[in-house]
Amino acid sequence: MINTIRLKAGKELDILVKRPKHLTALIEIALKSSGVTNEVEKSVLDADDEIIEDLRLMKLVETYEGAVRILGKKVIDNTKKRGSNINPVTKKLLNEVTQDEIPDGDEIYFKIALSFNGMFKANLERLGVRTIHVENAKYDKWVTPVRLMMQVDKVKKEDLVDLYQFLQHHTFWADKVQSTEKLRKKFNTLHTQSKTDGKKGNSNTGGKAGDNKGKVSTQYLRGVLRDLQPSNPKKGAEEC
Repeated sequence: MINTIRLKAGKELDILVKRPKHLTALIEIALKSSGVTNEVEKSVLDADDEIIEDLRLMKLVETYEGAVRILGKKVIDNTKKRGSNINPVTKKLLNEVTQDEIPDGDEIYFKIALSFNGMFKANLERLGVRTIHVENAKYDKWVTPVRLMMQVDKVKKEDLVDLYQFLQHHTFWADKVQSTEKLRKKFNTLHTQSKTDGKKGNSNTGGKAGDNKGKVSTQYLRGVLRDLQPSNPKKGAEEC
């Protein structure tokens, strides 16, 4: 079913009525944008870059890293974000979402978000830090940053596997990255440091090798890594 939008009267709409290509582009952005983030990748739009740039100069949209997002509701009121069009699962706790509730296309992002959630919680427990905010993680707040990392930032699954292993053992970052939103903001720094530490052979754990307090089980970790590994028919799951 096609989502509906509402045009709001005002000087901006008066201008766009005289520029039908720009109005069409704005409507297309609204219809194709994510219901959670209100943004869409430029690559899926039919609108020319020049028209999108005009909309940006009119302060109706913002553009960044290959994506476009509508600013405010001066012209477009995107009703797919409200009422019956909202998927109720996006407001549920991450740990309460069942497999059959996951929206189509979100399966991999959900698995990754859930995996990092479990690892962050284990890190904080090991440090004796409160974990209530991690335990109360909401689906949309945790899954959306993962989706944006992979769709917009073009982060690969292999890189997320590396960061998972890096953050699981790195004492300095253990209490500084406690959400997927923070993970996205710090991705470049973390990715660079993980590669640097890897070359040095230095994990910077700062803990005892045999100390398992607060860590998730080996079986769980193997399951996580198996889910996050890129598909390769030549390799079996036992390699995880």
